[in-house]
Amino acid sequence: MSARLATLQTLTETQTALGGHTREWTTVASLWVELRLGGTSATVLANAPPERVETAQAIARALPAATRGQRLALAGEAPWRIVVAMPASPTPGRQTLNLERQL
Repeated sequence: MSARLATLQTLTETQTALGGHTREWTTVASLWVELRLGGTSATVLANAPPERVETAQAIARALPAATRGQRLALAGEAPWRIVVAMPASPTPGRQTLNLERQL
């Protein structure tokens, strides 16, 4: 599997000149990841369409800034939400990011 360049993004909130707030995703860092696609699942709730979720794992260099709730964006793809960030065992200096995205 080949490494791909991704951007790590965090949600920032800024106050506008008129006192409102704006929220946007801003880039924290760029990193090379090895993306391993998982599977898809669907959740069905009463009176709602099925909610499909795709999962994946990304192996990357250890980056303390990568935490749960942030986003990983790869060129040409919908962004992934980081669900879990943990050290990659047994490889020191690497980490595993468990990812999800809505389909």
